Amino acid sequence: MNRKINNLSLPVVSLLVILFPLLLNSYYTMRILSTLGIYLIIAMGLNVLLGFTGLVSIGQAGIFGISAYVCGILMERAGVNFWFAFFFAMAVGLLVGLGLGAITLKLESGYLAITTLGLCLMVKNILQNWDSMTNGFEGVIGIPKPSIFGYVIKSQKAVLVTITIFVVIIFWMLRFFLKSKYGRKLRASRDNEIAASMMGINVVSTRLLAFTIASVTAAIAGWLYAGLYGALFPDFFSMDLSVLFMCIVIVGGQGTIWGPIIGSFVVVYGKELLGSLGEGQMLVYGIILVLLCVVQPSGLAGLFEKGFARLREITLKKGEENAR
Repeated sequence: MNRKINNLSLPVVSLLVILFPLLLNSYYTMRILSTLGIYLIIAMGLNVLLGFTGLVSIGQAGIFGISAYVCGILMERAGVNFWFAFFFAMAVGLLVGLGLGAITLKLESGYLAITTLGLCLMVKNILQNWDSMTNGFEGVIGIPKPSIFGYVIKSQKAVLVTITIFVVIIFWMLRFFLKSKYGRKLRASRDNEIAASMMGINVVSTRLLAFTIASVTAAIAGWLYAGLYGALFPDFFSMDLSVLFMCIVIVGGQGTIWGPIIGSFVVVYGKELLGSLGEGQMLVYGIILVLLCVVQPSGLAGLFEKGFARLREITLKKGEENAR
């Protein structure tokens, strides 16, 4: 019965989440939520890699940037339709995920992190200095706004609704994937690589799949960012952004379905609330994150799970007492 209620409630909640932006009128709130949605798409993909295989990637901002610039340049200079550019984003995600993953996944986790960090730094350097293609520090501007059935997606509310729809779609796809046999293979390779291999699981192929998923979601986010925001600048796609994505996953609770959602709200809105501190913002922000990781290593999702379990236990005890 509880499973049936859960199966019914999640689609209803998903529909309400998609409709929620229609109730908003504050441009500032909608802008923050739009950025949060873009970050959440990347964090959900990174959670598959970091949370379910234990592998660290600091290159998500690089993949995000490659896809955004490829799609942005094609839309702005070649007149490629926004929706058709989606396939170029998918191609970027698959090529980077499969190509880089096949080369690096046989390395130890520490070397993998350094390799993906190198990718992030290399991409930013190329975006800044390849003037003839990327326009250097001046960036790519004037990217045409997308349209669907004649309606141009240019208002901030329309942008937020579009991003929210993709967030919900990707959430459901990843939820289904992680509950499938492939999700169980990921957990097995994370918990004990040797035991997983003895059970017949190809650990390298399984991790390559997770790396590719993380790469593809970052590429989709880059496509959305380029088309819906309309301007790209190389400084945005920095290592700091990759670290931010990792913070979202770790703070929310890596290896959980809801962790990236919780983490994105806490991290993005936390930065906004601390913005008035000026130069001291990052110091205070860093201290809070370190304390949170020390006090609650399983993230906020783990904290909520403990709270709900405790509440359920109290409720059952009261029910038993009343039955007597």
